[in-house]
Amino acid sequence: MNTLKKIGSIVLAAILMTGAASFSANAQFKGLGNKLKGKVEKTVKEKVEKKKHEAKEAVKKSTGVDSESDSGTVSGSSESEVGSFDYKKAYTPGHEAKAADPLATSTEVWEGFNKSVGQLHGAYENMADFTVNYQPYYADNNKYYWVLNKDSENRILNAFLSIFKLQMASDIDHKKTLDMWGEVEDGMVIPADEMFLNAYQTQYIADPTSTQALLFYLYADTYLNNMAFSQFRYALKDNFTTEDGNILPKNFYTQRKERRQQADQLANTVASYDTMLGWAEKYFDNAYSQNDPYAAYFQLLIGENILKNCLPNHKDFNEDDTRYRKLVAKVDGSKGYKIQQAFVSSFVDPNLRPDWIPKNPGAPVAMPKGVAVSAAVQKEAENAAKAYAGNYYKKVIFKNGKWFDLKSHEWPYRKNGEETWVYIIAEFQGKSYILETGLTRDVKGNNYRIQTPVGNVAQPLQ
Repeated sequence: MNTLKKIGSIVLAAILMTGAASFSANAQFKGLGNKLKGKVEKTVKEKVEKKKHEAKEAVKKSTGVDSESDSGTVSGSSESEVGSFDYKKAYTPGHEAKAADPLATSTEVWEGFNKSVGQLHGAYENMADFTVNYQPYYADNNKYYWVLNKDSENRILNAFLSIFKLQMASDIDHKKTLDMWGEVEDGMVIPADEMFLNAYQTQYIADPTSTQALLFYLYADTYLNNMAFSQFRYALKDNFTTEDGNILPKNFYTQRKERRQQADQLANTVASYDTMLGWAEKYFDNAYSQNDPYAAYFQLLIGENILKNCLPNHKDFNEDDTRYRKLVAKVDGSKGYKIQQAFVSSFVDPNLRPDWIPKNPGAPVAMPKGVAVSAAVQKEAENAAKAYAGNYYKKVIFKNGKWFDLKSHEWPYRKNGEETWVYIIAEFQGKSYILETGLTRDVKGNNYRIQTPVGNVAQPLQ
């Protein structure tokens, strides 16, 4: 069995197991932040500076640091500047890591990887520039955010599948917030999705030519790209304060941005284009052949993200390539829509009141006139509204047809997509309702989604 086929089978089994169970994502984070012990008394800035100082002190204590070595082997933490991590070097953990980490010297190479477990751990130790909140990697609080052994690999995969499922379902049953937090040093917290985002991105940065690390990078990338078009949000009062009063590290967003930039750059320039294309082919094939609604939709999203967001950014991309053209030709929008609808139907009970239709509605309102748009845009809006409202859907009307830009939180000058306002006409228990909501699409004019602002509810129609 080739590597892609074997890894894909393992992941599929995990998806089916997660999808079939009544899985609580909170269980993944027991002990990581459920019972935080009070707020910190120092400022966030002081804590970040303290962590930087500790990282530098660890360097001074480690031995054998030689970035100019002919062998390319580097031992211990690095004091070099941001962006200095070099995946080509064979990093090995320093003395402190070896004392705390039983696998620091492991020469085992997992299937689908090129580097040994010990070399991966050595690489982690040298990523402090953009992972300072999770350093040293072997500390009790920090080890949850790295792939260190097979147990942690399975735990992180389950965390990813459970949280991604919440994100996938957020447009349907409106679980709009991720209110699970992991605890890091000094009582500060980070969103629970950092468990797999840091783990998958750093593992890929450490071994960017490997088949397995590339797949997990693609998982993280799909989740992040889907975030902008889902109803999924962090339970925050502001950028750095959770709804229950805890705080995020001051450098959280810059560290996440730098880490993602490192991973994206390697995926665009170092990863095998053929391997990336192979994963896209496999995930579309799996999506079209699956009977389980969750497994099919999950794999469809992975395949679509690789096709739309990853392959076109690769240095070796050629839209005239025969293999790529065959994949594009095989992608079936009709099948994709049916897969999406099957997933929606698996969540929607036609007799269950959706949370956007109030139990005690206000006075009825008149049907809006709306405006006409192109047939293609109208069709996309109808598909998105049907996916959102399910069996309650009747029709969708454009409010004014004007689109405005959606900007990235991490990169304010980067355009993520566009949004316009629409009215969804729905029917529940024989009565008609109207919901004013947002309709988004990506920068290429694809991937239409309904985005309902928190608190928006439908009104009865006259």
